[in-house]
Amino acid sequence: MADFLIEHALDNVWCTPDQDYQYIYQMAHITDKFGEARYVDVEWQTIPLPNRTDLFHVYWIGQIHPKLLGLINSWKTWTPFSTVCEQAKMLVDLYNIDGVQIPRHMAYLQVMGDRNIVIAIKRSEIFGDLYHNPVFFRVYSNAFFASTRSYPDANQIKVKGYVYTGDRALLLTYQREYQAWRAKIGHTYAYHNGYLVDDFQPDRIKVGDILEYVYDSTIRRVVDLPLKNLPTFVSKLDNKRKYLLHYLADQKDTIDYRDDIDIYLIKKETNGRYRGIYHHKNQDDSMRMVTHKDYSIVVPYVAGFVAATEGWHDLAEITVRLCIREAGWKRPLVDENSRIKELYKLKPADIPKAMLGLESTVKVWRAEELEASMYTQIMRSLGPEINREMVQQAYGYNAISKLVADTPQKVTIYPRDRFVKLPYGLQYEATVFEHDANGKLLGYYPHTSGEYYNPRNEGCKLVEALVGIGSNSLDTIYHQKTSTLNPSCNYRFYKCSMVAGTPSFEWVTATPDVDYVLADGKVTWVLDRVRWYTAVRDDRKFLAFNIEITAPDGLYYFPIKATEKRTDGNWYEQEMNLPMGKLELFLNGHPIIEGLDYFLNWPYVTITNREFMIENGTQQITGRATGFPLDDLTLEPPAEFGFVWNGLLSRNKRFDIRDDKVMRMIVRGQTKTRDVLAFAEEHSGVFITSEVKNGSPYVIDDVVVPLRDLVDENTYSLRAKSRAIDTAISDYLTLKLPEPVINVPNIIEERYEVFSPFACKVLFDLRTGLIWDDQMEAYYGDVEIKRWLKDYEYLLAFDPCTQGVDTRYVSIHPHHLSYETELNIYQYNFLKRAIALYLDNKVDLSHFVSIKDGWV
Repeated sequence: MADFLIEHALDNVWCTPDQDYQYIYQMAHITDKFGEARYVDVEWQTIPLPNRTDLFHVYWIGQIHPKLLGLINSWKTWTPFSTVCEQAKMLVDLYNIDGVQIPRHMAYLQVMGDRNIVIAIKRSEIFGDLYHNPVFFRVYSNAFFASTRSYPDANQIKVKGYVYTGDRALLLTYQREYQAWRAKIGHTYAYHNGYLVDDFQPDRIKVGDILEYVYDSTIRRVVDLPLKNLPTFVSKLDNKRKYLLHYLADQKDTIDYRDDIDIYLIKKETNGRYRGIYHHKNQDDSMRMVTHKDYSIVVPYVAGFVAATEGWHDLAEITVRLCIREAGWKRPLVDENSRIKELYKLKPADIPKAMLGLESTVKVWRAEELEASMYTQIMRSLGPEINREMVQQAYGYNAISKLVADTPQKVTIYPRDRFVKLPYGLQYEATVFEHDANGKLLGYYPHTSGEYYNPRNEGCKLVEALVGIGSNSLDTIYHQKTSTLNPSCNYRFYKCSMVAGTPSFEWVTATPDVDYVLADGKVTWVLDRVRWYTAVRDDRKFLAFNIEITAPDGLYYFPIKATEKRTDGNWYEQEMNLPMGKLELFLNGHPIIEGLDYFLNWPYVTITNREFMIENGTQQITGRATGFPLDDLTLEPPAEFGFVWNGLLSRNKRFDIRDDKVMRMIVRGQTKTRDVLAFAEEHSGVFITSEVKNGSPYVIDDVVVPLRDLVDENTYSLRAKSRAIDTAISDYLTLKLPEPVINVPNIIEERYEVFSPFACKVLFDLRTGLIWDDQMEAYYGDVEIKRWLKDYEYLLAFDPCTQGVDTRYVSIHPHHLSYETELNIYQYNFLKRAIALYLDNKVDLSHFVSIKDGWV
């Protein structure tokens, strides 16, 4: 399974540095300092030079087939590099250490019979002493030309140069040609004596000057960044001070890798003219990736270029120019551990501030952290170097879980087929919950293996697939001295005290190396097993069950049960005293919300929902309990709970992060996909939708995805690291992107309906006579009411009236029925006073209970 993540990183993050045949060589000079004329000796051969009139500096690169460099095979003949560039659709840069370019039309290529590459550069005093000053040779063949995204008719490299002889008409013609190429899609470089210039200005060109332009159709953006405006940081990766190159751009959906970018340093004049040099990348740290479109360059290297350039003195006068090309592979922006997508939700001016830590304590957004992250390391690595640990660190829990187990999925329907293509992590040992078009549960079924799942129910339009086997039978190991552990599963270890040889079932989390030890794939308990009772639980299975309940008195109360093997070797269905991490319930197919539709005191559940009750019938309850509880054995609370506000979810004055997570979303008893919902973080005003009603309750919750063999680390520790990052980023985004104030009334057509189990139970027991005292027909006070209802007070812990349910959105009924019930005047008054005393008058009797004189 780890290979899946590696393959994903190779396909989506790795920038294949070798795909563009990009190589840099310091060429070996084989002629003397004055150059050679007519002929040159190369090893044991004497070969003629490109012409008989000029002097040439000759260089040699040994035993490299030209195709390995993307060059044309100029076999035993000289070809100017201007022609090589055009025919091979590649770029060749010849330059000195100071970034001055040697014109391509003055340099020639020949491939000798022994496959040695020979390069001859026409000698010119303009470029100084090439004998003592090394010349570097860089080739670059953009794989974009061979991609399906390119336009073959427009794919072009054009190079043309000449030496100015004094013919002004010829110069103007040449300038017009350059300007015509510059008007095309792409970008055209202009060079004057090896320096980048804005144009071939006749007033600046003298006889003997060497001119050249290079057109590249793949360049899609040119960005200028004044050096004086660039912030700096100290690199963790290279331990050097660097400039952060950040620019504004609309395109945020792909990686612009460094190999596809040329850097120039230019000095602009007030009239718009400029002169610049090539900032070469002879050293690997010359340019680094910081994000998908942010970069770093080394401060001392830039200072060295400036110091070496005639007429340049002040760094503040220099501008960094980035020439950004289309890439051979369009690498999308994937979810990754540094949450770069969230970083780019900030206002443009705040992005570099966050990266420099000026206003942010989000560590993963610091430039030095981003540059040193595994995300950028994968970009620049060679393919075989990318391993499981790198991808695990680069992606983190959130991205991995969403990649391998995102849910729910919509059913694809063809005339003769209905299916869902499952993510990789759900293709074996998963459980699929099927829902209809309204998000109502139809049933759940095992999925043992296969990329595709075919729904069982004709009306299934949506499926939730969860990692693990959903069953009423769990594999918990109770009170075994030693147990063998499945390396693909996560485990938790618990203990409870023994009282007179019987477990108390007051569980606590066991302490590693004190209560138990792990070695060789086994757990061995080292505590006193007479005093302590132990349990080992894994996450290969989760609890799934269907039950039917009836409640003549309106008290829908039941325990969570599971079938487990006990110490005597037999299987028993018993109340589940050792809790799970999350409990999710469906009432007659409708997903319901804890703290509103039901209340939980593990393992006991009390249903309070009224909207989805079957009138006077049997209620169908489907439940699932997954994962592990928190260390204190409490269940993990939902990520978000609230009520729809003007069509929006998450109007909670907090910027919640959910894009990179597997999330369950339910709204008013329906399972929803995120694409049909609107969130306050994404909308600044009212959002009208037919999918949800204003005032509807909703829950958005994290789905815990066991990562099995995909990662080397425990799922829960990896998840904890991601949650810490989420919290820091959410805190910061809440400050920087506060929820807007919207002065629009939130019109609620109908409040959500629940009922009070306390009021309901009292009402029914009044009707049946279980609650009655003759004094109720005379005077009595609160003391008497409390005495008569003492045995009912336990219900207050499960009652919406006492548990903070928001009555602006929720109507609390006195019973679960849809019609009025009748009480006599004394019973009615008693119930009304009980509601006032215990429930703060939050239950309205007027539409649900009527008075019938004389009725007993």
